[in-house]
Amino acid sequence: MKGLTFNQIIEGRRAALANARQLIQESALLHDHGHWARVVFLCQIAGEELGKVFLFAATHMQMVAEPEKVKWNKVWKQLTSHKAKSKLMNHMEDLLISNREIQEDYLTVLDGEISELEIGKQKALYSDLTENRFFVPSQLFNDEMATNALKWARGRLEFVTSYDSMLEVALKSATKESIEKAAERLGAAKLLERLRKRN
Repeated sequence: MKGLTFNQIIEGRRAALANARQLIQESALLHDHGHWARVVFLCQIAGEELGKVFLFAATHMQMVAEPEKVKWNKVWKQLTSHKAKSKLMNHMEDLLISNREIQEDYLTVLDGEISELEIGKQKALYSDLTENRFFVPSQLFNDEMATNALKWARGRLEFVTSYDSMLEVALKSATKESIEKAAERLGAAKLLERLRKRN
């Protein structure tokens, strides 16, 4: 697949963040009108867009640190994979803001969590067989679930927005050495490599 330029990577990161913001605004409008299932769906899609912010940032850093190792087919696959974007978003939350302990089986557990989120997202959009009966999404989601999803999405947006503003400055002056030091400080290099290999 075709590679991207630094400008395209920056544009993509900014567009993903802007789209996530718009999706959350739209989900708030749906919430105001009691469309609970669609709120949950749009909040999940917003999370995927926020995951793209980190994917673009990681690609940018790799283009600086190891340009010869950028696998564009893999980048494009991740950009179009719902699970890969959700997984990266959840992983970055775990790495940067949660108290979650990263165990040896972390990636396996994370895969299971992402699969559950994906099932919930599908149930929020499509009529389907659930417990031997067919339901429309509006029968499966309630106000509390939608309110929690919207709160979750807004919190994620706030986290990624604040992180992205720091990232914007850091990426402008990024060097191979500064990227390696940052990854080492976070203790993230090995885990990110394992995550990259599994996607």
